[in-house]
Amino acid sequence: MSTDDPWATPRPGQQQGGQPPSYGQAPSYGQAPSYGQAPPYGQAPGRGTAPGYGSAPVYGRPTAAGDGRGSQYGPAPSGPPPRPSTVRTAVLLMYVGAALSVLSGLLVATMQDDLRTEFERQAALQGSSSQLPPGFFEDFLGIIVIVSVVFGLLFAGLWIMNAVACSRGRNWGRITGTVLGGLYLLSALASLLQPTLGLSLLVTAVTALVAVGAIVLLWLRPSNEFFAAAGAARRAGY
Repeated sequence: MSTDDPWATPRPGQQQGGQPPSYGQAPSYGQAPSYGQAPPYGQAPGRGTAPGYGSAPVYGRPTAAGDGRGSQYGPAPSGPPPRPSTVRTAVLLMYVGAALSVLSGLLVATMQDDLRTEFERQAALQGSSSQLPPGFFEDFLGIIVIVSVVFGLLFAGLWIMNAVACSRGRNWGRITGTVLGGLYLLSALASLLQPTLGLSLLVTAVTALVAVGAIVLLWLRPSNEFFAAAGAARRAGY
């Protein structure tokens, strides 16, 4: 008669306690803690939903007006910006300058007799009238009339071209208009050194003031903002 000793050393193939082990099952030492279910295939594991920080801004793509899209730096331009009063006034002055340029050329063509009298007076004061060949004043006046009319029409065309460009927010029109105004100021100062009749001098002085006014207005802050916004709208496709 044998008595099972629970404290006896187990024989091979026998667990302590007298029961043979089960070779088809792993020994259970307790249940492993559950850390959550495994994520479905194709999804990265995580402890929860990642916080949303917003969509990344899309750079360089225009958005339609009113759709609420745009970059984080502000809404995309919805169309050409309105012209401020500084640009509208500058454009108006450019058209006035074009009209004055044509008027200046026509005045020279209609005042040939007065100009000849003035030239003869200046030559007599300098004592050079006897040294001039016959018909000199007629030929000289003919050249002056042609040059005056051609330059008057040319300046008028440039004034109009720059006025249209500036009204559309083209920065090159503003730069060209500034250069044109500066050149006209130089020519106006040079004309003061030549024999000039009162009416022609008045037209020249008024045109010079118009040029200065247009240049100043084109470079004020509202005008700068308008040209910058117009350039951004063109890059956006408007």
